[in-house]
Amino acid sequence: MVIHADGLGNIRGRKIAKYSDAALRELLYRARKKEADALAILEQQAHAGHIRAQRYLGLYWFRTSEPERAIPYWQAAFPHGCHWSRYYYGKALYSGRGIAQHRFWALRQWRVLSGRAHRAARLARRALYRIDSQYND
Repeated sequence: MVIHADGLGNIRGRKIAKYSDAALRELLYRARKKEADALAILEQQAHAGHIRAQRYLGLYWFRTSEPERAIPYWQAAFPHGCHWSRYYYGKALYSGRGIAQHRFWALRQWRVLSGRAHRAARLARRALYRIDSQYND
């Protein structure tokens, strides 16, 4: 299936607005199905500064054989309040996937998130708890 898009980010007549998460998830799904135009639109939105597009594009690249391409997108998104990008960046740091393994910085990313009331913060707290319990047992 082909996504019809113009240069303004319209997908089948729907504008990718600031919070149009469903349209971005649809693009991510289609990009995973190897539709080049969907990946191109997602990259266009990410380069235009769309924070959620940066997060989703980071996820796309992290799950491929080129995870190092995910890191710049997450680094661009998390200073603007994208909690998920910070969580995934910490995950990449902790596992050493796509970036040099640096567990201290991974823990720091998760500690920054842990005080928030957000689902990504709960995952960060859980990761911190698991790591802490591994060393205390």
